[in-house]
Amino acid sequence: MDLKSSPEDKFYFVQIIFFVLGVGVLLPWNFFINSIPYFEDRLSGNTSAPSNGTEPAVDDWRFANWMTLLSMLPLLLFTCLNSILYPRYGTR
Repeated sequence: MDLKSSPEDKFYFVQIIFFVLGVGVLLPWNFFINSIPYFEDRLSGNTSAPSNGTEPAVDDWRFANWMTLLSMLPLLLFTCLNSILYPRYGTR
């Protein structure tokens, strides 16, 4: 297929779809990254006043490690599934 016979994208649907996919993947990840200090303090088991940031938080639950793993596993799973199923169901 040469450049002249390629389909036109008048309303930029392809760019919009890629933008929405990017936001859909990265927005939940950014929510988890920004909430790590809160959950580290919340899950540490301390019943005293909240820390003011001068003391290192005890990472008993390793919240950042688990959230990283659990948020990236679906992406890895569906990427592998896509690469396995794509050759079976081609575009034509």
